[in-house]
Amino acid sequence: MINRRSLLLLFAALLLPVILLISGAVFAQQKPVKTRKGKAYPVRHSEKFFFSVEDFNMENETVKITISEGYVLLGSTVKGFTEAIIIPLDSRIDGDINEMEASCPLNHLYLRFNPEWYARNLEQNLQRSPAIDSIYSRAMDIHKQKFRNYFHAGWNALIPPAEVLICDFEMRQPVVRIGSLFYADKYYILSDPADNFDKYTHDRFTLYYPGNSVIGDTLQQWLNVRERAYANICDFLDVDQNRIENVTFYVFNDKKQGLKYGKKLGFAVPGESEIYTLYNQTPGHELAHVVSYWINTKRIDSALINEGLAVLLDQSGRNYNRITRHLLSTEVISPGELTSLLGDHFREVKWGYPVGASFVDFLIKTRGIDKFKDFFAQKDYNESDSFVQYYGKTGPELMEEWKEQIVNKDYGELSAKDKDYLSLYKQWAGKSVERR
Repeated sequence: MINRRSLLLLFAALLLPVILLISGAVFAQQKPVKTRKGKAYPVRHSEKFFFSVEDFNMENETVKITISEGYVLLGSTVKGFTEAIIIPLDSRIDGDINEMEASCPLNHLYLRFNPEWYARNLEQNLQRSPAIDSIYSRAMDIHKQKFRNYFHAGWNALIPPAEVLICDFEMRQPVVRIGSLFYADKYYILSDPADNFDKYTHDRFTLYYPGNSVIGDTLQQWLNVRERAYANICDFLDVDQNRIENVTFYVFNDKKQGLKYGKKLGFAVPGESEIYTLYNQTPGHELAHVVSYWINTKRIDSALINEGLAVLLDQSGRNYNRITRHLLSTEVISPGELTSLLGDHFREVKWGYPVGASFVDFLIKTRGIDKFKDFFAQKDYNESDSFVQYYGKTGPELMEEWKEQIVNKDYGELSAKDKDYLSLYKQWAGKSVERR
């Protein structure tokens, strides 16, 4: 007959493996993962880590963030708290971010930090609060969206250095998401303009534009000009118009508006057939980058040739040979500067864009468009060899031939468009006026 003591011992013997198994599982969940960047720790969220927050301020040299009232969900590791997801009820950001004025409430604020930072800067502003289901759920959604962007190894947390504060926030007006190394005063615009812009489509073209767009009442007229430019460029380069299924324009009122989205206007992403442009930029420049990519889904690794072609095909009505001859004859640019267009120095030449257009025009008119297309679409461009391979002369030799032609040929008087461009370029050279 089994007595009570024996029964308890038997029960304990049976239960002990279960206890050890559970304890081992809990320990395994907390065990750090070794990575090349150090140990990474599992992150826990629970209703115990849900707080209200009041009068929390963050400030660096250019921006001040104030959370007057809101809720916080903390992410915890065995090393301490390293994550805070703040859902503000009353908040404000004021300052300048990459030349963009920021002055509005925030939709949310996501922070990653060292536990020491939490103890010094945030802990005293928190009060325990019953978890609010809707806010807790929203905070967890933000965690899932952002956690693996910063100091992570999978879903485990790398602990940031004590001096580093990751600050990822979403402004309310306009809705722009920004990531930052806050104390280093470095900002990264993470939002896509398409999230906030209106959309207009016609045939193969998609146009995104802000609600206050300068072209809001003339969208089709604006697009008509680009459609004609697209057809002209395709014809010039003998690229089938149907080869590009869709061209997407993101059209901004001014450069500051572009900077709100981290876009330094204007530019193209040829492989995606995307163009980020000011509303009044020349219709053909960025389209030329897109269409020329489709000669052989390749672009020559030469700023001179790429930008020279884009300016030549900008559909502005300017004559870049006349402009170049004027620059040389008035000694605005010296003959010796022309060879600086080659190599890695193109963007250092003040008048490089219009002069580059003249050089590309020379190559096409004297050697033919087919030869130029082969040259443009080559897979392994090497400047010292490629000019000789395709044209039988070195780059400097071709430039001497081109210079002699420019100096000796009569291109006529500067037109009004030429003069306006020279005036603008002189004022804005080095500030992307080459694309206007």
